[in-house]
Amino acid sequence: MNNERMKFLGLFADRVEMRIELDWADTIGPNETIAPEKARQLVANVLRQQLVDTQLKSSDSGMKAFYGLMALEVVFPGIAPNAREVDLVIARANEDYVAFQALRMLVVLGYPKSFVALQAWDRDLKADLLTEPPAPKGPSVLRDAQRNMIIISQIKQLERLRFKPMRSEKKNKSPISGCDIVSGAMADIDRAMSYSTVETIWKNRDKIPQPKTLANMLIQGLVGSLEGDNEKSSGK
Repeated sequence: MNNERMKFLGLFADRVEMRIELDWADTIGPNETIAPEKARQLVANVLRQQLVDTQLKSSDSGMKAFYGLMALEVVFPGIAPNAREVDLVIARANEDYVAFQALRMLVVLGYPKSFVALQAWDRDLKADLLTEPPAPKGPSVLRDAQRNMIIISQIKQLERLRFKPMRSEKKNKSPISGCDIVSGAMADIDRAMSYSTVETIWKNRDKIPQPKTLANMLIQGLVGSLEGDNEKSSGK
């Protein structure tokens, strides 16, 4: 197993381990009531630790691996890209940072054997014949996807503790919602985000890459890679 894949698997293992902290609602008893202030503190603790990754330089190997994983779902419409989709992404990868990262992750996951064009792209990459496009300045679809995934996970945790995700329009209902708590927690870690912004992220949760889909990509890529390794071994 090459170093690139080892780095990626190490990062993936770290993410799995962090699920314990993301799912902090499991530590609250089914009949236990938690005050909004306490919930805000718990959410802030998660955000403070999980969002620190976005401060890393885009050249960091761990961040590249995570960006690559996120880029797969941003760039490809499904977990099993076809040859035409791969060709289209290759065509724009010289100028598209996100597309470049998606192709790099396909290589790490062992997809080249399935696509002739990707094999050629991988050879050019290893021969230093390709220049990686610069990471875009300002808002990043990849960084935002990571941030939004974590925000959604925390609103879901709060929902399990009987906090409504969004404010109720009924005046007799409590104004404290999951989006309110997350907005306050973001301010607590010096990443101010308005209630309306958090609410928009929640409303668009079905459009944001989800860990389960990303994990399916990982599994499919690794299974294909292992099958290729077995074929090589049997051919010796």
